[in-house]
Amino acid sequence: MRQILAPVLLVLLAIALLLGLSARQQQQRSEQQQGNEIRRQAQSLWLRLADDEARRLRWLAQQARENPALQRAMRAGDRAALLLAARGEYGAMRRESGISHVAFITPQQRTLLQLLDPEAGGGELVLRPVLAEAARLDAPAEGWEMASTGVPVLRHVSPWRVDGQLIGYLELGTELGWFARRLGDLLSLEVVAAVHKRHGKERDFARGKQLLGLAGQWDEHAQLALLHNSLPALPSGLLEPWQELAGGGEDPGVLELTGDRRDERSWLASLMTVHDRQGRALASLALLDDISASRAAATRRWGWIGGLCGVLGLALFAGLYWRVRHVARTLSRADRALRANEQRFHDFATAAGDWWFWELDERLRFSYVSPNVEHVTGRAPASLLGRTTCELLPEHESDPAWAAHLQDLERRRPIRQFEFDLSLPDGERRWIQISGLPLFDEDGAFQGYRGTGSNISARKATELELRLAATAFEAQEGMFITDAERRILRVNKAFSLITGFSAEEALGNTPRLLSSGRYAPEYIEEIAALVARQGRWQGEILSRRKNGEIYPQWLTLSAVRDAQGELSHCVGLFSDITERKAAEAEIERLAFYDPLTGLPNRRLLLDRLQRALAAAQRGQRHGALLLIDLDNFKTLNDTQGHDLGDLLLKQVAGRLLPCVRKSDTVARLGGDEFVIILDELSEAGPCAAAEAEAVGVKLLKKLTQPYELPGLEHHSTASIGIALFGPGSLGLDDVMKQADLAMYQSKAAGRNAIRFFDPAMQSAASERARLDAEIRRGLQRGEFRLFYQAQVDEHGALTGAEALLRWQHPQRGLVPPLEFIAAAEQSGLILPLGQWVLDEACRQLAEWSVQPDMARLNLSINVSARQFQQADFVTQVQRALDRSGAPSQRLKLELTESLLMEDVEGVIAKMNALQACGVGFALDDFGIGYSSLNYLRRLPLEQLKIDQSFVRNVLTEKHDAAIVRTIVALAQSLGLEVLAEGVETEAQRDFLLSQGCAAHQGFLFSQPLPLGEFERLPASARSAP
Repeated sequence: MRQILAPVLLVLLAIALLLGLSARQQQQRSEQQQGNEIRRQAQSLWLRLADDEARRLRWLAQQARENPALQRAMRAGDRAALLLAARGEYGAMRRESGISHVAFITPQQRTLLQLLDPEAGGGELVLRPVLAEAARLDAPAEGWEMASTGVPVLRHVSPWRVDGQLIGYLELGTELGWFARRLGDLLSLEVVAAVHKRHGKERDFARGKQLLGLAGQWDEHAQLALLHNSLPALPSGLLEPWQELAGGGEDPGVLELTGDRRDERSWLASLMTVHDRQGRALASLALLDDISASRAAATRRWGWIGGLCGVLGLALFAGLYWRVRHVARTLSRADRALRANEQRFHDFATAAGDWWFWELDERLRFSYVSPNVEHVTGRAPASLLGRTTCELLPEHESDPAWAAHLQDLERRRPIRQFEFDLSLPDGERRWIQISGLPLFDEDGAFQGYRGTGSNISARKATELELRLAATAFEAQEGMFITDAERRILRVNKAFSLITGFSAEEALGNTPRLLSSGRYAPEYIEEIAALVARQGRWQGEILSRRKNGEIYPQWLTLSAVRDAQGELSHCVGLFSDITERKAAEAEIERLAFYDPLTGLPNRRLLLDRLQRALAAAQRGQRHGALLLIDLDNFKTLNDTQGHDLGDLLLKQVAGRLLPCVRKSDTVARLGGDEFVIILDELSEAGPCAAAEAEAVGVKLLKKLTQPYELPGLEHHSTASIGIALFGPGSLGLDDVMKQADLAMYQSKAAGRNAIRFFDPAMQSAASERARLDAEIRRGLQRGEFRLFYQAQVDEHGALTGAEALLRWQHPQRGLVPPLEFIAAAEQSGLILPLGQWVLDEACRQLAEWSVQPDMARLNLSINVSARQFQQADFVTQVQRALDRSGAPSQRLKLELTESLLMEDVEGVIAKMNALQACGVGFALDDFGIGYSSLNYLRRLPLEQLKIDQSFVRNVLTEKHDAAIVRTIVALAQSLGLEVLAEGVETEAQRDFLLSQGCAAHQGFLFSQPLPLGEFERLPASARSAP
């Protein structure tokens, strides 16, 4: 009963609340309309008052200008006479008309007399806009202005002419308070007037308060200063929006206000601003309408209405209460009976286990499902109600069996053991079977279905297992079943195909029929015991076919137990893994062995080295790592092709293996590098070193023997680096690095040699790494410089220079190239260094080309073999010339003989391409290399440079003199210029001239000089006597 009456009571209360809110909203709308109407009337009346006052001021001004006494005093500029004549008339105007401001102004627009404050001195220049407008138009003008009394005044100014002559201006003004009082009287409102302080001054307001008796104080409010207030106190809530309006905010519209504790009246208020001629809001008026009486009347009226509604509501509620009470008692008895039936049905449904009950309505939507449905389907009953089976299981729409089931439903046929699967929320698939009958009423109208559902997943799983078992038994894997005495009871076809034994031959025998004979009987019994104890065994074994072939087999044995848990059968499942084992072996070979030589590759080498290091640590014995690099292998590859190179590597591998023990490791690291790990050497380091050296000597002897290659007998040598390791040795990377350093040391010693790692090598390598870092940093910081050494002709005239690289190191000072060029060559930094030299030389040539003394000079730069061999070297030179604008015919590139011996055809092609651009070439240090006269004849050279080692002893060593004569003669025969380097004495110069060498370079003429000093050489030559 409470469930019915409580909502009714709430509805009645809600109706009463809505009526109250509606009454309040209606009253508010009425008051807003009233406030808007008063505001509209006030604005209209304000405009009329302003117009009437303006006309009145114009009439009064005209009367004053026609007064003869005033005219005489004004024309004479007599302030005393003017005050005497105007005082009586001004007093009458102020009493009768509210005019507060009267001023007489000279033609020069300076104050003559102010009647409000006659004691104030005259002569001030008047800058008011209304006066300026009247003077400009020579006609009367009116407008609101802020007066010097701090009060907005409606001011009238008219020019004062007598007989056409301007004798001054007359100014009349009515202050804002008079308008506020008139407006309040006419509309029966309370009006409060206030000045906006942002357009007034405190000093002026104080003056007005003294002269006019203003109501408020300047500091009383932040934005307002009250002028006129007809109330004892401002209503609550008026000041804040009024302050915002005075500060430049928006008009708040009509406001509902209440008074303070002294005045509890209710008000409708609106604000009205007063603007001057420039549109500034000088002041504003608050219009207050007392609505206390009307609001009290409305409250009494709605109180009577509310009381009447309350009485009617209580009467209605009482009658409803007695009726509902009777009905509730009847329903309670029926409800108890219904609940008993429902509980009975619920108990039956819950006890059904994997069964559940369901009903469909006439639209085939679930109208009831028993609670057990959640246990069976994983779905709450509420999620099924009101939905069809198609909505719940959309994945079955394309299933033909499902389509037939839906057709049975449409035709109202009974549902007989329809099966389908569904997915539970956790992803499990479950099979469901439903059966049901259609329901009809007495008239035969279809009412729906009622039926049962059950979980048949276990039955389906059993059926699937039986099918899978039948399929698996005939799968590609061999299968046999034995009894508890291990006699074979059944085999499949794959068993016969793999083993070669037919079913007839196998039945009755034990699995020993397949034994390879490789395992002891105890091992076989141990496997049988594991199957009996753990129920399963799996592993790889060797088995025998009928033809006696032994093959690897992957076997799984599974125990089958009876109801008492005793072993009753055993199922064996096996497969022939011969091909898989072969594939695994091939994978291991590809992963761990070099495909060319068949030796262990780097990966397997590192693994074995790690093991050797660990064994040496444990066993307190030494080992050795030998790194072998074939000498000049690249030459064979480049000249004879990679096929012969690969054949040589195979023969090398074949020679290495017999030189070591079977326990040692021989591996190919890559390219032409091989590595040997010798472990289990002596405990004493010197003895271990001797053993490793003996193996190295044997290796060198084997590797220096001739190699028989197709169409070629090839001779080769090797460089071997040895690093010992033992207890307390470093890690794998350190040992490899030490062997590598030792190997490079053996190459530096002339190759075909053996070198042990020396800590000094590590120190040298560290020093080289430090130097590399400093060179790279020097490039970044611009520490490199070009010095220039003069080149002269037979007369000593300057013809050019060789640019020589110097390093201005921040700590070491000027570093010569001998200390860093070799390191730069090894690290590859010679490439950016060479590019910098090329760019700097081209830039310098471009600068010289516009200097008369320097424009004719050639500039030579040295090009390293590594830089010249760059594929885009020609492009680098062309780009440097283009960027700088240097004359290409003044640039000369100096090449070494060693560079010309590698890839001669490529060198000639690059030289020809650069010569076509105008670049010249010189062969540097000629005579110390191995030049081929055939290649020399084909090269587009311009100059041969005699190395300074021959020039230095040309006067004392007859062999050096003969070499110089030969080089000069060779150059002349090839049509080349010859230049001698290192000329230091006049005697050397005279000898070279006598042999036909006319170009010289050396300390006799100039040391390598910085740019500034070198550029002074031509000027020094001109000034020399």
